[in-house]
Amino acid sequence: MIEKQLYSYRMNLQELEKWAELKNIILSDCKKMQISHQHHDWIDKRTDSIDPYNHVAGYSQADGYFYIEDGDRGEINLSCCSRNFEDIRWYLLTSVAGYAGQYYELTHRKSDEKCWRYPRKFIDGKLILKQRLIWKYNAIHDTRKLWFEYEINALAKVADQARLTVFVNERTGLLNLWFDQPHWEFDWEKMTFVEISDSKERR
Repeated sequence: MIEKQLYSYRMNLQELEKWAELKNIILSDCKKMQISHQHHDWIDKRTDSIDPYNHVAGYSQADGYFYIEDGDRGEINLSCCSRNFEDIRWYLLTSVAGYAGQYYELTHRKSDEKCWRYPRKFIDGKLILKQRLIWKYNAIHDTRKLWFEYEINALAKVADQARLTVFVNERTGLLNLWFDQPHWEFDWEKMTFVEISDSKERR
């Protein structure tokens, strides 16, 4: 089926059971990932087959699992469509980890900022960099580092190594995007990003 057909598709009883089974597995995975209970309502909605103005998801015998993001502007996007159970499971788990990771970073931003040599300050809409005398990271404060580390550590509790490695490489690439030379590398023993160069960000 095409995207629009899936968007209006209604599952039969067997297909509803397949989706319910997936949802239960995701909820169980979230416990293993130690996702805070405060996110339970969001996760519950995220794994529903229908959440108005957010998504339509489900399982069809013809196409397998599907997840379509939508919104109040009328646009739809087929985010995942696969017969492979692990594909949709991974899509949902990375979604949950990303949401929880962003929340974690926001609630720890003030303390994390103190570890960076150049904290970000915006004055009249302009970025002003102030240099700290004592720092842990010789770079401009990048809020994504803490967020990405949360994601990776949570996913590591339930993911297979191949998928996790691809995910880590993608996140490492994003952290290094504005450096002329790679500045960050993921330390698998410490499960954190570490600096590997004195390269500076392009601004």
